[in-house]
Amino acid sequence: MYHTGVRTLIGLGFCSFGVAAVFFVVLPARSIAVLRNPWLPDTPWTRLQIRALGLVLFLFAAVATSMIFAGVSKSARLASFSDFLLADLWLSFVVFWIVGVSSWIARRFAFVRIFVQRHFTPERLENPAWERRMTTIFCSVLFTLVAIALMLAAGGQRSNNVYQ
Repeated sequence: MYHTGVRTLIGLGFCSFGVAAVFFVVLPARSIAVLRNPWLPDTPWTRLQIRALGLVLFLFAAVATSMIFAGVSKSARLASFSDFLLADLWLSFVVFWIVGVSSWIARRFAFVRIFVQRHFTPERLENPAWERRMTTIFCSVLFTLVAIALMLAAGGQRSNNVYQ
């Protein structure tokens, strides 16, 4: 009984961690203002990175929370859901890491910098419509990843989990 209560409290702690991650995805400029880091300028590139970090942090919190609750409830479907979320977490982490490293390498070439400066002007990137579009895209990706994991778990797809 004691362990169930502790697991539940830890799960709720991860839920609050997930709320902070959603804050990163939805309002990256405000989260930059709250953090007040002099080496973290408020640029569109930084806001894009904060959104990607928020998406990965949310998936991490969702995986940890669902695994804790799957261990408490001994539910095979919840354990399967947490395993699919873990696969989503790995996928998003690897994709964002590869995209980040690729863009860092690409910025070393002059023709890429010229192309980006020509097609992505500061007026366009600082436009509120651009920010709303990026927020919509990242929220849609997050919702799609969680929905696919939920549908696979609810559809009876099996995974190699330790709770069965």
